[in-house]
Amino acid sequence: MTVPRPRVPAWLLVGGAFYAVFIARTRFLVGGESHFSLFDDAMVSMRYARNIADGLGPVWNPGDAPIEGFTNPLWTLWMALLHAAGLPESKVSLAVTVSGACLLVLTAWLAGRLARRLAPDARPAELASAWAVALCYPLVFWTLRGMEVGLLAALTAAAALALSHHERSPSAAALAGAALLLAVLPLVRPDGAVPAVALAGGLLLPGSRRERLRAPLLLLLAVAASVAGATAVRVAVFGDPLPNTYYLKMTGIPTPERLGRGASMMVSLLAIQLWPLVLLALANGRQLLRRPLAPLTLVVAGQLAYSVWVGGDAWEWMRYANRYVSVALPLLVVLAVLGAARARASVPAARRLLAVGGLGGGSLLAVLAASVCFGFGWQPSFFQREPVFRWAVAGLGLAGSGLLCGVGAAAALRTGRLRTAMDERLRRLATWSDPRFAAVLTLVLLVWLSGPGLAHWALTRGVHVQDDAVMTRIGIRLRESTDPDASIAVTWAGAIPYFAHRRAIDVLGKSDRMIAHQAGRGGFYPGHNKWDYEYSIGELRPDVIVQLHTTTPDDLRMLTAWGYLQMGNAMYLREGTRLVDRTALEQPIATTIP
Repeated sequence: MTVPRPRVPAWLLVGGAFYAVFIARTRFLVGGESHFSLFDDAMVSMRYARNIADGLGPVWNPGDAPIEGFTNPLWTLWMALLHAAGLPESKVSLAVTVSGACLLVLTAWLAGRLARRLAPDARPAELASAWAVALCYPLVFWTLRGMEVGLLAALTAAAALALSHHERSPSAAALAGAALLLAVLPLVRPDGAVPAVALAGGLLLPGSRRERLRAPLLLLLAVAASVAGATAVRVAVFGDPLPNTYYLKMTGIPTPERLGRGASMMVSLLAIQLWPLVLLALANGRQLLRRPLAPLTLVVAGQLAYSVWVGGDAWEWMRYANRYVSVALPLLVVLAVLGAARARASVPAARRLLAVGGLGGGSLLAVLAASVCFGFGWQPSFFQREPVFRWAVAGLGLAGSGLLCGVGAAAALRTGRLRTAMDERLRRLATWSDPRFAAVLTLVLLVWLSGPGLAHWALTRGVHVQDDAVMTRIGIRLRESTDPDASIAVTWAGAIPYFAHRRAIDVLGKSDRMIAHQAGRGGFYPGHNKWDYEYSIGELRPDVIVQLHTTTPDDLRMLTAWGYLQMGNAMYLREGTRLVDRTALEQPIATTIP
């Protein structure tokens, strides 16, 4: 008797092929050798990881006191293990991305299993969730560029699945597994406590049966113990209760300014990318705040709120979900799929979805109207070039269209003849085959989740991929043209210091306590509005200034007074240093990936 081979899911084949192509397109050559690099923030963690693997401890520069210039302890330790395995320096980043691809596959599978457990139409919900998560471009981008986002998303989805098992069939094993997963989340990133608390707290909300307090309290205790333990270790090792990057981004800046930017970025994200998913999720109605959906809802709401609280991310101009929001996208996809399944199975639910859609469309147009009139959040580029009175006219037009959208939807749902015709069409939706429904739903989700990002990736290989290759080449050039005792000053503090193997001065303060604790300069821009040239350059005296954040006339006069000469490649060389081969350093560096 032959045993049938298990079929490999189509989403896994397509997703795996996409990940392989994505990773292959990040390859570049330096001196004829293939190299791989990561997003610059991930390369900061890689420098710490290499120092840990070399036995130097969690330090930015060998011989310095430990400082937590990274925000992902467990992910940095994983990077340290890859370094300790003896992989070539040019290929360690490749190993990180491959592990990220494995996490993406796991997350998509977990999302499918979770949807299958919770959905009234199990099979199409499982397929649509797995496909949408596997090809969710924001999640793919941040994960395959070396960030810890994929690990956080996988742990969050796994914990949600464990809690759904416990919800249906309470067991000590499921509860212990969920507690372990929730306890690990804050160790990946301190703000991993946000989804951990959300998942545990979701069990406190009403459900289909009476729930004792024991389970959620045990879960919250596990999270609290993890946070307390990590904080104690942080104080003992680094002397601070929070990472250095927290002080850099969250102190010395007026709270209203930070919250204002965070709210503006969130409005833009919801208006441009997430509104279809939120709309479909709302079709679940009051079930969103009842178990078993409540934990998922709280995770999504918590990550959105956290993104606002920290002022958004530094790369909001990408116009897709940032690192914080991307962690919750798999659960938002599941909620959206569940809402679509409910609407398919019930005409009243579908009718409510249309009503909410009308109001949501009106609200979206109103948001765009405010954006155009007041410069709030996102503006179409052609409006930015127009006089103010045209902004006002366009804004009023959008506001009027939004009002008509909402009123029209409400009228259609209340007028007898229109409502009868609409109900008949909605009933046809229930007759769709499962594959057809899953395909249409997946397409709708992916158009908004991944469409713009995939198009940009197809044309450019992805945001900063080419820049990271250039930074790697600059780092290697610095290593080849400077003495091991030389020091460099950088603003891109990832690939350049990692590949240069030189003492590095982080001008923007991720790995500098003095900079991180200063007051911010100018408008709030996370991690990019604190610097002090008198300290970083005038006092620390790097041999080479690779990059500066700003170069005002006063800055240039100070550099001249401190004895720095600008070279042909825009770097600055300290006059009199014997640790730099200027001729070699000034040789042209390739700026493209062949």
